[in-house]
Amino acid sequence: TKAHTEAVKRVATLEFIIAYFNLLETEKMIAVFEKEVESLSSYLDDIQHLYEQGVVVKNDLLPAKVKLADAKQKLITAQNEKEISQARLNNILSLPLRENTQPQDIQMQPPRLPDMEVAWTTAQDQRPEVTFYTDQISASKLTERAKAVENFPIVFLDGGYSYTENRYQSHEGNSSLELGAKMNFYDGGLARAELFKERSRQTQLKEQKNKLIDDIRFEVEDSYYSLKNACEKVFVAKDALEQADENVRAYRVKYTAGSATSTDVLEAITLQTRAEVNYYSADYELKRNYAKLEYSVGMDLKMIYEK
Repeated sequence: TKAHTEAVKRVATLEFIIAYFNLLETEKMIAVFEKEVESLSSYLDDIQHLYEQGVVVKNDLLPAKVKLADAKQKLITAQNEKEISQARLNNILSLPLRENTQPQDIQMQPPRLPDMEVAWTTAQDQRPEVTFYTDQISASKLTERAKAVENFPIVFLDGGYSYTENRYQSHEGNSSLELGAKMNFYDGGLARAELFKERSRQTQLKEQKNKLIDDIRFEVEDSYYSLKNACEKVFVAKDALEQADENVRAYRVKYTAGSATSTDVLEAITLQTRAEVNYYSADYELKRNYAKLEYSVGMDLKMIYEK
């Protein structure tokens, strides 16, 4: 029961952490799309002013309007996702669904990946699910030993002393001592059947334990490579984000100087937004997969995140 309770608590903690990072990610996405809407609105105002001056044609306005409408739709979707993520987190915390929860983000560098063999061994030693089957097998072995000796001979010794005050008796005090043994010679095969039953249960428990260990090993490996993939994504996306910001600045200057088209500026803004989305998606994917890996190897998530 203790192992089962611990396993449930660990799952609930992981569920909370994932929901927490999902909410933080939606907040970042809202900021990204708000920035895109602001950039496109500013650009559209400039194009509109140039159109009124007769510098550009109407075809230069249309792509900007379409891009702005698309950015507003993405912003609306992100805001809705935030409401859902916030309600899910409040539900886990047993708070009212409309509670204005304010999560606090954490800064996290890509962690050092553990050795796979060490992670497997740690998970096998620390996961409460494995402990449950280990204890069940030990208890079954003790039950088998108990059943094996049920039909052994039982030797008993009984003694007593009684005294009756009577002067007409030769011995007023009488002692007694009884030594005997009893044994069940035949029980219809019940004892052997119970032994076979318990040994079969041990075999079943061992198979279930081995299957559980295989599942945990797969879970650790999946979390390991997911975290590794997320670390590489963060590294690539961070570099791309810096380049995208510089690209927008460069094309705005070129457009002002007349050496770039409106399509170039729109494409630069779109690439900037995509780079920010990729970076924040990779960042929170890293944070979620780190929690999943620590959970898979049996670490105490509550203790890790309290620090």
